[in-house]
Formats: sequence, structure tokens, C-alpha cells
Amino acid sequence: MYWRYFLGYLLLMFPLALIGVGIWTSMIGEFNLAAFLKGLIGGLLAVGMGLPLIRKAKIIRVSR
Repeated sequence: MYWRYFLGYLLLMFPLALIGVGIWTSMIGEFNLAAFLKGLIGGLLAVGMGLPLIRKAKIIRVSR
């Protein structure tokens, strides 16, 4: 039962971590645009894939 909340939490934190890594790598030394874009695109994809699962978890939580 609690793994749904844990999965939702991971799905929320994962894209933020990817975006943070992209920004951090872009700040070190020279501006690394490839690493920044990789983190940003990865974060947006993770958000896009995670939203339906989070909505399903909310629906299950409300119905029970």
C-alpha cells in the first residue's frame, strides 16, 4: 500500500534531480550545453511519464 506513495515521491524527485545535475554540470568550468540539455530533456520526459502514474495513485487513494 505504501509503495505507491514512495513510487510517486521517486517520480517527483527524479526529474528534479536530473534538471539539477544538468544545471550543476553546466556551471562547472565552461558552459556544457549538452549536459544541461540532456538533464532538462530527461527531466521533462520523466515528468511526462510520471504524471499519469501519480494521477492513478491519487484516484486509488481517493476511491479507498
